[in-house]
Amino acid sequence: MMTSVLSREDRVIRIDPREADDLIALLRLVGIPCGNPAAGSQPGEVCIPLPDTAGEAELKRAEAIVLEFNRMRATRAIHHAQEN
Repeated sequence: MMTSVLSREDRVIRIDPREADDLIALLRLVGIPCGNPAAGSQPGEVCIPLPDTAGEAELKRAEAIVLEFNRMRATRAIHHAQEN
């Protein structure tokens, strides 16, 4: 699985399509507006758009959510590997 990345320049989050809905739910839960996922430029990725109106505070919160989301996925993968 790919690591989720927030591009401030493009105002999109690049993520594995299988995990986009979970990240969108987290973002919306903490009040970060985002659009529906669209096909990314790379195979196996989708882009979650952030609005042009998102301010610095919202971008920082989105970055923090993406960072924690990646950590959670890595931890889950480690535990899953240990169980098998």
